Amino acid sequence: MTFSSSSSIYSWSNLPLDLLISIKERIHERPDLLSFRSVCSQWRSSVPVPKHLQLYDVSIPSPFPSSYKLSYICASNGWLLFKNQNYSYHLFDPISLQKHSLPHLTRKKIRGKFKRWTGSMIQLFNVAVSLRPDGFVIVVGIANVCNRRGTFIYEKFAYYIIGKDKCWNISKETNDGILKIIGGREGKRFYAIDEEWGLYVLEVGPLMRSKRFNLFLPEHILCNNHADKSKGEKKQFLVQVEGIREKSGEYLKIYGHCYKKLLLDGECWLVLKLKALELCIDSTDVNAYYHIHKWKAKCRYDNEFCYHNGRMFMPKL
Repeated sequence: MTFSSSSSIYSWSNLPLDLLISIKERIHERPDLLSFRSVCSQWRSSVPVPKHLQLYDVSIPSPFPSSYKLSYICASNGWLLFKNQNYSYHLFDPISLQKHSLPHLTRKKIRGKFKRWTGSMIQLFNVAVSLRPDGFVIVVGIANVCNRRGTFIYEKFAYYIIGKDKCWNISKETNDGILKIIGGREGKRFYAIDEEWGLYVLEVGPLMRSKRFNLFLPEHILCNNHADKSKGEKKQFLVQVEGIREKSGEYLKIYGHCYKKLLLDGECWLVLKLKALELCIDSTDVNAYYHIHKWKAKCRYDNEFCYHNGRMFMPKL
């Protein structure tokens, strides 16, 4: 593309170097940076190749007694959650070496009512840890409630403020199929996603409030346009949620894996992008922008990687 004037012709490739650097400083997402470099050789040479995250094998002595038989559960904001064989839970920060033992998840240690036939086995399988403005660390988790035989019954959200609460606080509502929970801004708002593309907004104050939003997927993702509509054909895509992330405190990204029934070559990745600042308990609607990473020549391409036969390749920059 060129811009013409009475005196000269300007091209995108002839933009001044200082202007290109100024544009680059406003780009925070790696896919956008790679797209910027792909415009032309001039733009590519003005921006260095983004470095990949280096992984280090670091051994840290366990801060817990050797008698603890710990198993790793998950990580959140630098904190690691471990479970002991007696179903006690412990947080550990490998950088600051801080550790916290969380109260047992038993009926006597939880504020909330349970049905009579519900047993005392309650397990955490995912948590989000965040620092509040008052300096307290808050832990919000997904608790699996089981009966006396250990059979899963339902899920509840629970939160615990370290150094302030004596026991867990549990939500009144029951949930099912929750996959992931993440922390939001200043330890007051949290988000979760379930298997049915339901987005939960959690606000923690004196009490926990939650609201579930149904994320409606684009119609052309759910059905095949090449189906014979005269015969009533409608080839559905299966859409499986993979996870949720927060970007820079402004956006939420929800990732899903889409594939046709019995047709593996129809797979693609779906990313929903939402403005986190617009989401609250009192919201009536959710505006989501979507982006699809389709398959091409039996490879799945997105803005960063190419996957083929179980192997991962970086694009040439």
